[in-house]
Amino acid sequence: MAHCLELDMMSLGNSAPHALDMLAEAIELTAEDNVKEGRPPLLFRSAPMEAWAQYDEAEDAAVRVLRIIINARQLEDEITLTPHFTRAS
Repeated sequence: MAHCLELDMMSLGNSAPHALDMLAEAIELTAEDNVKEGRPPLLFRSAPMEAWAQYDEAEDAAVRVLRIIINARQLEDEITLTPHFTRAS
């Protein structure tokens, strides 16, 4: 599972890289739709505190910086996508 805590968006994949790819695509599509509707590309919407607590206890698998290009213009903000895996107790 990949979770962008700053946008509270998640995606699943059959591997960490695949989950990151799926999350990146979801964020890009959301940004494109927001621009088409006249909204800012990305709106900060924090994940619940429980998700942040899980983040602190999880193992990092990979991190990727997502640079979104809309209408031949790169967004100035960069989002870090990190998939995390929690161990079952």
